[in-house]
Amino acid sequence: MSTAIVPFIERVQSNAMHNDYYERIKACLLGYKGVKNRSSIRCDSYRYKGKLIAKIAVGGHTLKLYLDAEVPAEMKVSKVSKEGVSAYKEVPLMLPLKSDVAVRKAQAVIASMMEAKGIEKA
Repeated sequence: MSTAIVPFIERVQSNAMHNDYYERIKACLLGYKGVKNRSSIRCDSYRYKGKLIAKIAVGGHTLKLYLDAEVPAEMKVSKVSKEGVSAYKEVPLMLPLKSDVAVRKAQAVIASMMEAKGIEKA
């Protein structure tokens, strides 16, 4: 039995909820000037002037957003640090996207990250 690798975009599109969350986060990230994305078999990567600022991946049954950001102190967000994992050393903050509320909070974290980096809305 062969274990074929299912491309990232197919895994996202196979679940309507994941696809909705993915499209909302993607639109949020690409709504900033100079942010470009690239899709690979494992994930979607977002770069600004060549520097990785975000990744979206599927792990198990959860859509995950990885960011090069700090969560504002006043914001309560479900988060995990992936600093020890070499694949995520540039984007160590992981936010699981399991609900509409989690997506809205992730969009707020993205907005504060972009403001901190001085990246303007398109």
